[in-house]
Amino acid sequence: MKTAMIPTRTRAKRAYPVITTPVVAAKPALSETTVLLSYLRDMMRPCGLLEIHEKMGLQMDKQHLVQLLDGLVAQGHLRCKKCPSIQIYVYNFSNQQKPSAVPTTKVRKPNKAALEKEAAQLRAATEEITTKIQETQQRCKELAALQERQKAALDDWHVLLKADGDPRAMARACGGEVEHLMDAQTKQRAELGRLQRLYTHMVTAVSDIEGVHPRQLCERLGIEITRVQLKNK
Repeated sequence: MKTAMIPTRTRAKRAYPVITTPVVAAKPALSETTVLLSYLRDMMRPCGLLEIHEKMGLQMDKQHLVQLLDGLVAQGHLRCKKCPSIQIYVYNFSNQQKPSAVPTTKVRKPNKAALEKEAAQLRAATEEITTKIQETQQRCKELAALQERQKAALDDWHVLLKADGDPRAMARACGGEVEHLMDAQTKQRAELGRLQRLYTHMVTAVSDIEGVHPRQLCERLGIEITRVQLKNK
C-alpha cells in the first residue's frame, strides 16, 4: 500500500531591520590660527616667538609657527616687531570692528503750559507752608510765655504752702489760676504737636518734589526751623 506524500511548506524567514548604533560626529578641532589669536588676545601684552612656542606647547617647528604668525600679521590681526635676536608679536585690538551705535530714543519734552501750571502749584504750596510755619512759630512763642506764667504761678503756690497752711487763704491767693494754666498748656501742646507733624509732612513733600533738603527749603524761604522737627533725609 502506497502512502501519499503530503507536500510540506517551508516557512520563509522574516527579514528584520538591522539596528545600528548612531555615530556621533566629532567636534571639529580649532584651527591653529584661531588658537594663536586666542592666546595672544588673552595675554594682552607683547610676546616673543620663543615664549609662544614653549608656553602654548605647539607640536610644530618654529618655521611653520613663524609662517602662521606672519600670515596673521598680513591679515591685520597681529602686529610684529622683528629685531636681530628676537621677534615680538602682539594682538591688534584696533583691528576689531566697532560696535554699531545703538539708536537712541527721543525723549518727549514736557509741555510748556504744563510746566508753568506745575510751577504755579508749587509756588502756592510753598506760600501756604510758609504761612503755616510762621503760625507754628507764633504758637511756640505763646507756649513759651504760657510756661513762664505757669512756672511763676507754681512758685507762688509753693511759697503760699510754705508760708501759710490756711486753705482758705491759699484759695484766695491763687484763685484757681494754677489749674487753669495747666489745662491751657496741655491744650496748647496737643495743638502744637499736631501742627508740627502736619507742617513737617508738608515741608518734606515739597522738598521731595523740588529735589532739595528740607533744611535748604526752609533756609531759602527764610523760615526758622529751630522748633520745627524736620525729618532727616
